This record gives sequence, structure tokens and C-alpha cells, in this order.
Amino acid sequence: MFFSLRVVLYQSCVKESSGGQSPHHSFDDSEASRCLVRQVIKESLTKLGEMPVASERSIRWELGSCWMQHLQKQETPSDTDSKHSEEDTETKHAVKGLGKEFKLNVGTDEGQHSNGDSNSENELKELISEEAFFRLKESGTGLHLKSVDELIQMAYGYYNETALPKLVTDFGSLELSPVDGRTLTDLMHLRGLQMRSLGRVVELAEKLPHIQSLCIHEMVTRAFKHIVKVIASVENVADL
Repeated sequence: MFFSLRVVLYQSCVKESSGGQSPHHSFDDSEASRCLVRQVIKESLTKLGEMPVASERSIRWELGSCWMQHLQKQETPSDTDSKHSEEDTETKHAVKGLGKEFKLNVGTDEGQHSNGDSNSENELKELISEEAFFRLKESGTGLHLKSVDELIQMAYGYYNETALPKLVTDFGSLELSPVDGRTLTDLMHLRGLQMRSLGRVVELAEKLPHIQSLCIHEMVTRAFKHIVKVIASVENVADL
């Protein structure tokens, strides 16, 4: 797509040059194009600001996998974690909000939510296979007792309070630190994190300027790609 776009622009420039048009005229056309792009971006941002914020977000399957590992790790803390706790302290201080620890809220009264638990189990059994439900029940996390709405809210809580701060903490170490946009994307997707959270990563990494710079660069690059894609897909400039 980009190659064909270059050809069209190149042919257009050749035609203008062959027509004997002055460089000043070409500059005027270029400035008009810039003004058009600025106007389109400004109007688009205004429309986006007026649109209601989506109440539901998509969840990547990798996030569910990391969430399960996190809950199981909380249930059975290992000696290795205690050994590395002091080593991680120096890195954790660079991340805002990392002091919040996501915990699974399971009722202590066995008979208090018996009816609700039964309804939640039936609700989950309608959405997933019996084998998947059995594996979830045997995981020891208690997630099979939660309703779908509760699971979604808990997943969002893990995403915001644990997954994102933990990512920035790992970025602070020399063993796991992105060097470009591709490795940044891969590391985030591997943990089920979406690229729309780059702004939040910038906020958390206030003491990691190289991570902030990389995230901002990636946001600008992705925004530019979307703009070019829209402009290239329109045949008539007036349709913009």
C-alpha cells in the first residue's frame, strides 16, 4: 500500500513539473495539504472527545493466563520469592502505585453466598465447556464461584493495579527492557496488555525516562500510521 502511494505521489509531482509550474506553486500545494491534515485531525479529535467512553474493553487471552499464574502464586508463595524480595525493592520504588496489591476476594462464610455461587457456576457452565470449568475449579483460585460480571471487573482490576505496574517494574531491570517499538509491543502482548495503555505506562515510568521516550515514540508512530491509512484509503480528497 505504501509503495503504491509513493508511486501516485511521484507521478503527481512529475506531472506538475512537466506542466511548468513554479516551485512557489508546489509550496502552496504542500502547505494546503498540511492545513487539510491538521483540520481533519482537529475535527476527528473533537468527535472522539464527544463520543461516550466504552464501558467494556476487550481482554486478551494472555492476560487471563498471567492472571491465573498470579493468583496461584499468591496461594502458594515460594522461598524463591522471599529471596528476591530485597533485590526487587530497588526497582519497585520507581513505579507509582505498585504498593497496591491485587487480591482475590473470596467470602469467608461458606453458607453466605451458597445460592449466588450456584448461580454463578451455572452461568459459567453455559459459556465454557465442562472440561474448562473443571480445570478452573481445580486451579484453587475460586474463580469458578464468581459471576461473569465479577470476573470481568476483577480482570480489569488485575490489569490496572498489578499487570501494568509489574510491567514497568520489569522494564526497570536490565534483563527485560525493550529497545524498540517491536520489542515493546511483543512484551506487552505477551502479558495480555493492550497498546492503548501506553499512556498509563508513561505515567508509571516517571523515573524511567528511556521507557517514557520509547512509549511516546510508539504512540506517535501508531497514530501516524492510522492517519496515513485513512488518507490513503480515500480516492477523493473532498471525502476527507
